[in-house]
Amino acid sequence: MKQNKDYPKKAIVVVPENLLGKVTIELIRAGIKSILVEKPGGGSIAEIKKVAEEAKKNKTQVFVGYNRRQYAAVAKAQEIIKKDGGVNSF
Repeated sequence: MKQNKDYPKKAIVVVPENLLGKVTIELIRAGIKSILVEKPGGGSIAEIKKVAEEAKKNKTQVFVGYNRRQYAAVAKAQEIIKKDGGVNSF
C-alpha cells in the first residue's frame, strides 16, 4: 500500500494494551513504515503474530519498546544522579 502523503513516516503507539495491536495494524495499512509500539505489542500472541505478518507483508519496521519510567529503580537512579550533580555522559 502506498503511504498517504498526509500521514507521517513514523509513529509511536501508546494506547491502552487492548488497542495496541489494532492501532499498529491500522498504521501499517495506512502506509506508516516505521512504528514504535509499547510492550507487549498486542493483546494476545495471535494478535502479535498478526502485527508481525502485516508488518512483513507491508515492509514495515515495527519495534516494541519497554518503558521503564515508572519503576522504583529508575526513580532511585534519577534521585542519585540529581544528587550527584547530573549526568555527564552515557
